[in-house]
This record gives sequence, C-alpha cells and structure tokens, in this order.
Amino acid sequence: MPTRSEGFRRLHPASLLFTVGQVLRAFLLPAVLLLVFQQGEGFEGWLAILAVPAGVAAIVRYLSLRYALTQDELVIRRGILNRTERRVPFDHIHSLDTSRNVVHRLLGVADVMVQTASGSEPEAVLRVLSLDDVEAMRMRVFSDRRPGTRPTTDGDRSGDRASDAARDDTRLVAHASIGDLVTYGLISNRGTVALAAALGVVSQLDVLPAEDWWEQHARQLPGLAPQGAIATVVAVTAVVIGTIVVLRLLSVVWMLATLWDFRLEIRADELRTRYGLLTQRTVTLPRRRIQVVTSEQGWLHRLFHRTSMRARTAGAVAADRSGSSRDWLYPVARDEQVESLLTAAHPELDASRVDWQPVHSRAWRRLAVRWLLVIAAAAVAALATRPVVALALVPVAAASVWVARRRARSIRWGLTPTAIWYCHGWIGRHLRVVRFAKIQAVSLFENPFDRRHHMATVTVDTANAGPGGSAIRIPFLDRTLAERLRERLGSEASVTRFQW
Repeated sequence: MPTRSEGFRRLHPASLLFTVGQVLRAFLLPAVLLLVFQQGEGFEGWLAILAVPAGVAAIVRYLSLRYALTQDELVIRRGILNRTERRVPFDHIHSLDTSRNVVHRLLGVADVMVQTASGSEPEAVLRVLSLDDVEAMRMRVFSDRRPGTRPTTDGDRSGDRASDAARDDTRLVAHASIGDLVTYGLISNRGTVALAAALGVVSQLDVLPAEDWWEQHARQLPGLAPQGAIATVVAVTAVVIGTIVVLRLLSVVWMLATLWDFRLEIRADELRTRYGLLTQRTVTLPRRRIQVVTSEQGWLHRLFHRTSMRARTAGAVAADRSGSSRDWLYPVARDEQVESLLTAAHPELDASRVDWQPVHSRAWRRLAVRWLLVIAAAAVAALATRPVVALALVPVAAASVWVARRRARSIRWGLTPTAIWYCHGWIGRHLRVVRFAKIQAVSLFENPFDRRHHMATVTVDTANAGPGGSAIRIPFLDRTLAERLRERLGSEASVTRFQW
C-alpha cells in the first residue's frame, strides 16, 4: 500500500477543463453546426441537453480518480460506488508516452499513456498531469533501470539532479528536416484520409456543385460538347491528375502536421522520439524491450532513396489518435542513415556482418506455377473463340516467369552472432531483424507442395510480432537446411536469458 509520503494524488486541476471540453465537443458542437447550417431534422437541441448528464459524469470520474507511486508499483484507483484499483508493477512498464496539444502546452500539462506488454492499447491513461509530475513518474518508474539513479521522496531533491544529469546525457541520433517530411508526404498515401474527412465535412455543409455542373461548363469550352468523346477524355484526365495532385499535397500537409520536428534521441538505455506540430507526442522505446526491427521501402521510397524504420516492442503497436504509429524508429531515413539507426536500436545490429543466404534454387517455380496455371486456363477458354487473345497471353506467361525469378532472388536470410535477418521484396524491399534473446518460439512448417519439392518454411515468433502473425517467416528453404536453422535458432534462444 502507498505510504504517507507516497499517498494518492489527483490529476492536475486542468484535467477538469479538458474533460468538460470533450463533452462540449461531443454534444454541443455538432448540435450548433447542424442548427446553423439547417441540416438537422429538429432534434438537435436535445444533444445540448444530453451534454449536462455527460458533463456531470465526467466531473465525477475526475473527482474519483487517484493515482499513487509506491516503492515498486503504479496504483490507479477510480470509482465512488464501485471502486476499481489497478496495480502496474514498474518492471512491467515499458514506457510512459506523452501527448500534448496546443492547450496542453499553454497550461504546461500532458496526457500520459502507460505502456506494457498487455496488448494493443495502453495499460492506463492519465489525463492530465503536470510536466513535473510526468518527469517525477519517469524517474520513479525507471530509476532502478538506470545507473546512478534511485527513487526519491517528496523531500529529496537528488532525483531532480539525477534527472538533470540524465537529460544532459541525451544524445540526438537523427532529426527530420522539413524537406524530409515533404518527401515522406509525397511517398506516403495519407492524403486519402484527409480527403475523406474533408469530403465528409463538405457534404454536410451542402456546398457541392449541382449534378449538371459539368454540362453547363463544358458548353463554354471551345470545341467541346458535353456528350462528346473529347470532352469525356479531357474530363477524366483532369480528374485523375487533379486527384493525384490533391492527394499528394494533402499527404504532405498531414505529415508536416503529424511528424513536425521529428527527433530520435538516446537517453541511457532508452530511445525517445518526439514529434508533432499542433499535438506534440513523446514516445519511449526501451532498447532492451525491442522485439523486432523493421525497415520498409516501397517503390517510391526507392525512387527517393528513403527507408521507413520501425522498432516494435512487446507493448502497444496500435496507431495513436492522429493515425501515427507509436513504433516509429525513424519514418523517412536516408539510405546512408539505415546502418546507424540499426546500431541505435541495438549496438550489436551490424548489417555488414550478415552472410546472406538465398532460398531454394527452385523457389521461382513455386512462385510462377500459380500464375501459369491461371494463364493456361484463360488461354484454353479463349482458344476456341478468340485465338488472338490466347496468343497474347504468351508474353504474359513469359513476364510472370521473369517476375517470379526476380521475387525468388529477392528472398534472403542470414545470421549474425546475436540475431537473425530476413529480407524480401523486389519492387519494394522489406527487412526484419530479431535478436536471439527475443525469440520465443521457432517452428518448421511443410505443406504438400513443400514435401514434394523437399522444402520447408521456418517461422520465428516473438512477444509481439505485429501484423502477419510471426516476426519472421522464411519460405522455400531446403528441408535439411530448414531443420538445421530451426535447431540453431532454438539452441540460441534456449541459452539466451529472455528479458521483457
């Protein structure tokens, strides 16, 4: 139980302001917009009345929530009639992430997300704490994991000095410039999200042009008739080009707002990312808790010589409220930065030491046969009625074989003294790295086609593999080699002490 000096505390008084603001935004703002633009059906006023009990409930939740920092636990207590107490051991906390919008920054407060390995959502969310309380919580939670620090009491200021020393030890690894974020906006496709939101607002405001808008304006264009073929081609071309340009511009704006001033820093054994224009976020990635390091290159990434890198921990990997993933290591790294970023994730990750191995020499046949069967079926169906179509499928079949060969050559794997590496992709390239200390299970899988070709697939599982089910899945391995690889990885994992 918390001692007297470590008693339960309320959230910052500004929490009440944010709670009431959420209620007003949820109930009053939609009602006002509907009444002003006269898009409602007469019941909008009731939304404002519903805000009263919702506001009262929000105030009760604020008054009933307490938190305390004991010697080794974060204790959160809430409720008046029904009381719930949640205890989170410090050793289970992976990170304390913060989120600050413009109002938070004006008031000197932040929302705190307590991340553990429990799932895709934070273990607890504390809205709102002062920045001093956030830093004090960080020092208490992580004090036993940093040399030269220890827990402090309210009357002990040595913790502040330790905090200042730790802050002085913070080293900047990488900083994204405005040009980097503009490039990433052009590469990514986040503009569709912004466009969908804008179209939703516009449709509610009833400002879209009438259905006969094109016909009226097409008549004004010299030489074009509303129903003519030329007018149709011009219209479709203009819409396609305009949509592409608008989406990319919206994507650039989205990335500038979301990842503004992105910084990757190292502080003791922690990686810390800071980013955001209107809402500033701080995400902590303890290096010893990183399960999988990934790098992704789409075809546009390769065109601009950029790589997006992530570091998945055993905690939450779901996107935050802005749609931005919290497992970013660096979203828009230049090719020459990849090696240093891998080293930042863990000093032992050295790509130059990887002895890359190919998959089975007949892997391309396995990749090509599925497409060749589909093409052959289509050719047989078209042969009787459209021989020209069947003949045209011949170069398609040749192209599918060529693509299968390129894809098979792109699948590689390798081992270093402390990790397994896996790379695949032809048009886009994807790299995954798992240290032996984070392997939880190794499996060997064979389907009937694998057994026929004397092949097998090896999968490597970690505490949080993310999308796809396994951290690494290496297909089309020679059966004997796959067995040796499974034994090697199992042996390395068994003699390595696992740490959360």
